[in-house]
Amino acid sequence: MIEELHAAEIKVKKHIDFWWNNVLLCDNRTDRLKARKSIEWLYRFCKEEPPIIIWLDSPYSCQIAANIVSTSLEKNDIVDVRNNILDSTEKFKENISKDISYNVFNTVNNTFKSSLNIVIRQLLYENIRDKVQEDIDINIQQAVKTYLEFTINKQVDLDIIQNTLSDVMAVLGKEINWNITTDLMYYNSWYSNGKTNYGWVSYSDYCISNKVTEIESKKDFDCYKQLYLSGVYEMIAFGKICIVSDMPITAYRNNDGKLHNTEGYAIAFKDGYGQYFINGRMMPGWIFNGFTKDQFIGEENADIKAGMYAIIESKGEGGMLTFLGAAKVHEQSFIHDTGDIEVMELYKTRERFWEEEDLNGNWNVPLCWLKLICPSTGATYLIPSDSSFNTCEEAAKYARPDYVSKELPYKWFSHS
Repeated sequence: MIEELHAAEIKVKKHIDFWWNNVLLCDNRTDRLKARKSIEWLYRFCKEEPPIIIWLDSPYSCQIAANIVSTSLEKNDIVDVRNNILDSTEKFKENISKDISYNVFNTVNNTFKSSLNIVIRQLLYENIRDKVQEDIDINIQQAVKTYLEFTINKQVDLDIIQNTLSDVMAVLGKEINWNITTDLMYYNSWYSNGKTNYGWVSYSDYCISNKVTEIESKKDFDCYKQLYLSGVYEMIAFGKICIVSDMPITAYRNNDGKLHNTEGYAIAFKDGYGQYFINGRMMPGWIFNGFTKDQFIGEENADIKAGMYAIIESKGEGGMLTFLGAAKVHEQSFIHDTGDIEVMELYKTRERFWEEEDLNGNWNVPLCWLKLICPSTGATYLIPSDSSFNTCEEAAKYARPDYVSKELPYKWFSHS
């Protein structure tokens, strides 16, 4: 068993790159025939009648449609059937996981179990499950979900789905209530209950398809896997009706796999819905339409300001200096006890501002910023500072919470 796992190590990267890290890269349109078969299998597996499927172009349209549909369906279809599908899916995943764990660890004797556990954890968990979870479940699926929950009550557009819903509800003989402009509910997808999804499927698929283990429910697992591979981005399951979103038509990511675009939508869908992200952090749309130096200086949200900084810097080397009319006056690196290396730069404007006062009581002073790059996320932050400081360490100490003494050295002892 251990030898097989080590020999399979060569296959791991190919498996991840080919099957899972490319699932949401927009070259994989929904295969509706395959998706329909998989959805009907899921409903039958959960002992529910196969539904009418509503095909839509974005998860936003799905959420609006779900709110409309829910006003016309019976309580059993909205709550009971939906909960049954969600609960049955989670129970199915738990049983598969138990089968894999049981079969792997009971095919070897106790002498090798501890060594096997290390191999399983390092090779399969870290290289497949955790990596795919980070790249898809967290960096894309959860990021898009968080953004959608934040914006769903702010931009309701019924035109893009009105005809589709009217036709479907007519088949069911249901009247539609279009008055859903406020207090919308966010409906979780069939796979977004806070547990691993693509990461879990990819890990389980590797164990099964590479014969690391064998399970009795392989046929059901293959059907479940095909639902992911059919190109279904979002799926909201009700009784009688299932609302499905196609894949995005565009998705831009940075080198860490996080959604990122300094020129517009980081992820966009066919019906025109899209979301703005810079280095994995959601951004308001207005910063992509241009902003002034005063707007940048006055922005109080650190993440938004970091996004504005990235947009300015994307215009070319030295873009920030030109935009602010500032010059770098000091640069310093800090090696923390955690092993992290943090690089900082101190900037001051050449221009002086008569309304500005520094900590020493001097007026008519330049504006000052401390630029730092977060070691964990790679995001760049430009934090307002005081022009009386001449070194990065002075400015860094000033940026800490008030209860931290300015006499203490600037050093991290832990990440918490």
